[in-house]
Parts: sequence; C-alpha cells; structure tokens
Amino acid sequence: FLAYNANSGLPFVPVYRLTAVVPDAAELVPGNDVRIGGKRVGEVTSIEAQEAPGGRVSARVHLLLEKTVQPLPVDTGVAVRPRSPLGLKYLDLKPGRSHTGVPSDGTLPVTNASNPVELQDLFNTFDRPTRRGLRGVIDGLGTGLAGRGENLNQAIGHFAPLTAHLRRVARTLRLPGTDLRGFVNGLDTRRWPPPWPGSSTGRPPPCRRWPPPEPGSRPPSSRRRRPSRRRPRRFPR
Repeated sequence: FLAYNANSGLPFVPVYRLTAVVPDAAELVPGNDVRIGGKRVGEVTSIEAQEAPGGRVSARVHLLLEKTVQPLPVDTGVAVRPRSPLGLKYLDLKPGRSHTGVPSDGTLPVTNASNPVELQDLFNTFDRPTRRGLRGVIDGLGTGLAGRGENLNQAIGHFAPLTAHLRRVARTLRLPGTDLRGFVNGLDTRRWPPPWPGSSTGRPPPCRRWPPPEPGSRPPSSRRRRPSRRRPRRFPR
C-alpha cells in the first residue's frame, strides 16, 4: 500500500503542492524529479496544456514537493533541463530573493520560466554542408593533437601574458569608434566587390570609360574614326 501511494505522497505526510507554468514542457513526463541545486525535493505529478487569451499555448506542470522547501519565493526560476543524454528530463527550481513566498497550491507564472538551449537544438542550427565541414575540422584536430597533450599544455601556459591585457583589448573593441561590426561585415566574401560608396544600388555609376577619367583630364574625342581608303600595297611575286 505504501509503495503504491509513494508517487502521490505517503499517507499522513504533509507535502507542498505547487504549479509551475512553462512555455514548453520539453518532453517532461509525470514522475520526473524536481530538483533545487541538484538535490531532489519532489516530483512532477501531472502536466496539462493551457491556452492564453492571445492564443499562446503553455504547459501547467503540477508538482509535489517536500514540506521543508515551503515557502518558495515568488520569483523562483523554473527550467526544464536534461538529466542524461538519453532524453530523461527534470524540473530545476532556482529560489529567488523575494521575501514573499508562494503558498501551497500556488502557481509560479510563465515569466519565471526559462528555456535552456539543448545540445540537439544547437546542432540543428547548422545545415548539412556546415555539419560536414565541422565534422572534418573536429577529425582534423583530433588527428593533429593526438599524442601532443604536453605540448598543448605548454602552449596554453604561454598564453598567460596575452590574457593579461585581454581586458584592455576587449574594452577597445567594444567602443563605437572601433566599428567592429563593420569590420566583420567587410570580411564577408559573399559581398565582393564591396558596395560602391554613396550609391543606393551598391553599384558604380554608369560610365563610358572604365576606369573613369581623372579630374582635370581631357575627355576623349567623340568623333568616330573613318576607315582608311588606301588600297593595300602589292608586293611583287
């Protein structure tokens, strides 16, 4: 009887019931752990979808927590995180700093929830050619660094003088006058030749001569050259 009712809480044991609203349950299922700082403090009992007045759909996750964590601050953060590479998830709670607590059967709003980027989502941002090229880079680095761990450690140690002035370099790069964004955009090889300055279309103005004549030079004559009427000279055989 105790084992059967363990998922719903032991009989005569007080519990802290809470509901967390998240924009995406991310394959969270009833029975998954609820953790605070890595420690298990409860479990997910049920999940249901809800639709906001604007048509936005979110998930209401009902939690069963230990009484020792009551009350959680109203600004407690909520995130669905992976527990293992096999797809098992858990709900992570990060208590806030508010002095107002959430009562039992209360709700953490969706504004407290965050969606961490998963490794699979990161890989899906690359198209097939990019993934193929990235695979080649990783394979090449693995072959090039094999058996050179000691040399790599020494190289990283020699980077210490460089990192000592890295903050000053980063402060310079973030200045508006540095125009780091323009420099990066100028490295885009897909926009070569670069756009023509002062042109709305990015192309140079129409010109009969290319390159255009220098300022102050004499323009070429517009008269067409007449073909020669002289007969070709005949040489004796």
